[in-house]
Amino acid sequence: MSAGEHQQESHDVDATPSSTLPAATDAPPPPPLNVDIALEFTDRVNFAMQQNGVALVEAVAVTNRAGDPLTDLAVDMRLDNDECEPWQGRIDRIEPGTTYTLPGTGLTLSARQMATRTEAERTALEVTVASAARQTRRRFDVDLLAFDQWPGVGHYPELTAAFITPNHPRIAEFLAAARTALGASTGQDALDGYQSGSRRRAAAIAEACYNALATRQIGYINPPASFEKQGQRVRLVDRVVREGFGTCLDLTLLLAAMWEQAGLHPVILLPEGHAMPAVWTHEAHLPEPAIDEAARIRNLVELGELVPMEATLVTQAGTDFAAAVAAAQKRLTTPGSGFCAIDVRTCRKRGVRPLPLRDDGEATAVDLTRVETAPAPAGTSLDPVALAERAEAGEPAAPTSTQREAEVTGDERIRRWQTRLLDLSLRNRLLNFRATKKTLALSVPDAAALEDRLSEGGEFSLLPRPALADESSPRDLAVMTERMQEDALRSFLVEEMRAGRLHGELGAEEHERRLVEIFRHARTSLEETGANTLYLA
Repeated sequence: MSAGEHQQESHDVDATPSSTLPAATDAPPPPPLNVDIALEFTDRVNFAMQQNGVALVEAVAVTNRAGDPLTDLAVDMRLDNDECEPWQGRIDRIEPGTTYTLPGTGLTLSARQMATRTEAERTALEVTVASAARQTRRRFDVDLLAFDQWPGVGHYPELTAAFITPNHPRIAEFLAAARTALGASTGQDALDGYQSGSRRRAAAIAEACYNALATRQIGYINPPASFEKQGQRVRLVDRVVREGFGTCLDLTLLLAAMWEQAGLHPVILLPEGHAMPAVWTHEAHLPEPAIDEAARIRNLVELGELVPMEATLVTQAGTDFAAAVAAAQKRLTTPGSGFCAIDVRTCRKRGVRPLPLRDDGEATAVDLTRVETAPAPAGTSLDPVALAERAEAGEPAAPTSTQREAEVTGDERIRRWQTRLLDLSLRNRLLNFRATKKTLALSVPDAAALEDRLSEGGEFSLLPRPALADESSPRDLAVMTERMQEDALRSFLVEEMRAGRLHGELGAEEHERRLVEIFRHARTSLEETGANTLYLA
């Protein structure tokens, strides 16, 4: 920002003409400091962020553009609407051309005001840097969202889990109906999550929750366009019950809350323009709170690890759980751009808490738009309960030829890989190794030492053939070996390995090309099969 702009801003804010004095006697605005102000901050803030410790301002950086040092600077920060206490920091000295960063400002929004905010508001975060009689001021726009407004996957996607409220009293009402349905179908009405160790039992609990929700005759309403990117107002449990309808995201969060309270681990799937829940069939979770790899989720579904479900089908009478699962599986085949999957269990382990319970009173009526979801064609889906049962028993895969490979369970695939690994015939690549363009030979002076380092978790950089071994090197390797009374190349490689560097036998250009080829092959194999085919022979 130029000095003129700083001066104008300072004039707008600081000039306070007196009504009792002529305009000519008004005090001039303070001259600006020759500094730049940069802010690392969140430009969209909601109640969930405030409750889960997301800082409004992470750091403020002040750069001295003057030719002389600046000393004893005061940094003041405040919101225009006064929803948080002003914050002040100090900088003792900034040398010319350098930047001083104040981390962790501690600017905290009021939980009470954020919890009662019913509409979004555009305000400004004002930062002032002052020294003696000079100051510079900058303003940064901030959107304060309504308490129930979800900002989309672009803003802390893991905080989606905060809108899942398993302890809401309405959830207990739904689960009472789920217990009845579960008892009727299995003879045992305990919502015991994964305690039985049975995948089939977990799938049955998930189905009972779906059936309990379907009996409430909830209607469907279209979400806003591009809601997964721009966000939307979320109808929490009490609003869905009171109004009698919800968007795909509303229903997804509601069903996920039921599953979580029943002891299951839900996952929120966000294909382009849509939202739907999935549930683990055993006690597992993703290592990351949010991922964008649709192929990874599809593999988990095909292995019977995850069961996805089209939540909007609870609004259509006569649509059972199997049809909802089939529709979700079909949707996952074309997830579109911007796919995101959010593992609720992982989010909870990272400290994301549900929003505090509240009831926001009567809701405003809106026009309903019914969206019919076509069921998936027969023969194109995987029966979730059957998959879970086969995964548990380690039985062979499904009957149709097109699904035979897709429906192989995780345990079965591991058994096959073990069989191949222990194969002592020439089909075993480890016993019948052939150098190809997907292999890279390394010059390792001490294989035992390398094995020890790797077992200890050591890491190595892979470098091309050392210049010492290059035919074009001006240094004669044979002469060096004779003079040093030792293998010069081996000594060099030993020292390099100690420093965490391994050298190949190829020149720089071919070495890099070969590494790229190996990386691409390993990544494709991991995405398609879930197996890491990269190994050291």
